[in-house]
Amino acid sequence: MKNYINGYDKPQWRIHPSTGADIILNITPKYQFLKEYYQKNSVLQKIIDGSKNKIVNYIDYEWKLSFIDYAEGSNLLIMKKIENYERPKIISGVTVTYQIYLRPHSDKITREFRVFVKDELREIDLHYHFGGADSTANKGYEISFINADSILDVNMLDMNS
Repeated sequence: MKNYINGYDKPQWRIHPSTGADIILNITPKYQFLKEYYQKNSVLQKIIDGSKNKIVNYIDYEWKLSFIDYAEGSNLLIMKKIENYERPKIISGVTVTYQIYLRPHSDKITREFRVFVKDELREIDLHYHFGGADSTANKGYEISFINADSILDVNMLDMNS
């Protein structure tokens, strides 16, 4: 019996170009957390008799991936690739656009969301490097993803079914 929902394994990204095959990007499991947030966007109407009516319009989702304490260069370079896929590229004279899909947990690839990278200030810091050792890692990096498509219902996956 699993007591968690939505999956357990590390996140995975599927990049879907307007031409060509999909690109799958995986990171190492050396990150601090991937947190999932959601917020309903509703209108609360007050009726003249004092009762209320609530209309739920949609749900905003956000995922925050943290390398706050430790970040390997390979993971940060994958994050750079994902951010750069938000811009169209001209390849052999053809403009190629990309859609970014996040699978919050790669053990459940059916739970996938088209996302944008949230524009926010990012920090890239160095661990103590004791004189410039090559094995020095980064820290301080966090990146968030927000849903691109309309989500109308809270999305939670029972891992026992």
